[in-house]
Amino acid sequence: MENTLIYGRYMEKTLIYGRYTEKTLVYGRYMEKTLIYGRYTEKTLIYGRYTEKTLVYGRYTEKTLIYGRYMEKTFIYGEDTHIWKIHGEETHIWKIHGEDTYIWKGYMEKTLIYGRYMEKTLIYGRYTEKTLVYGRYMEKTLIFGTYIWRRHLYMEPIYGEYTHIWKIHGEDTHIWKTHGEDTYIWKTHGEDTYMEPIYGEDTYMEPIYGEDTYMWNLYMEKTLIYGRDMEKTPIYGRYMEKTLIFGRYMEKTLIYGRYTEKTLIYGRYMEKTLINGRYMEKTLIFGTYIWRRHSYMEDTWRRHIYMEDTWRRHSYIEDTWRRHL
Repeated sequence: MENTLIYGRYMEKTLIYGRYTEKTLVYGRYMEKTLIYGRYTEKTLIYGRYTEKTLVYGRYTEKTLIYGRYMEKTFIYGEDTHIWKIHGEETHIWKIHGEDTYIWKGYMEKTLIYGRYMEKTLIYGRYTEKTLVYGRYMEKTLIFGTYIWRRHLYMEPIYGEYTHIWKIHGEDTHIWKTHGEDTYIWKTHGEDTYMEPIYGEDTYMEPIYGEDTYMWNLYMEKTLIYGRDMEKTPIYGRYMEKTLIFGRYMEKTLIYGRYTEKTLIYGRYMEKTLINGRYMEKTLIFGTYIWRRHSYMEDTWRRHIYMEDTWRRHSYIEDTWRRHL
């Protein structure tokens, strides 16, 4: 069935094919078109340069608004919602000027891109991560309940000449501070800086220069790769295993409650340390040379001890035990 009505500049046309219906209304520059296919509906409104289009597929809804150079699109899939807005001449989702938002259940991810400026926000229940990038400048804020950690980076172009790390958790933690309350920071070869919690917790994530992070309840696995260097940290509750690889250099640390095992490999040189509460065993291998030391200490290995045959000697704390012995 086809039905057409024309009143001056106004036209209404209806087509019906069984379950299929198409209806078009035209008022001068204004046009409204509706297509119905069973549970599927498509509606288009055009007002001069303004266009609004709505698609409905059962629980799925897609709505597009176009105002000249501005476009806003919304997708709804049951509980999941995806919204993206474009502020530019072209209407591509990855256009450099745009806003991209994903929402599903308790998780939300939002990305804003304005030229060289980018802002990204991730929300997982009580966990919020926000990243701001302004050209060479990056600021990242992590919020876990009442815990806030912020990192500022000035990058040129990737590895910044100046790196400043601190926590909004009381007093600042400085890069050369050897022992903090819950954070241990050290400097490795070159100008790279790393930050690690002493005991593994599921409420800590840290990006450096490219990251791959997984988080499941108390388990977190993070892999950082920058050039030839790789850092991998799996954390299971209070258990943490950390591996650092810098070219020919490898460091591996295992922490099980009060038990710690650390292995350092520099070419032909290997150093292995076992710490079980008050007991420490250290083995050094230089080619075919092996040196082993057993120590029973009252207040554990963390105490500053002045001994000629131990790497903990206080006079060399600035260089750290990490240097080639």
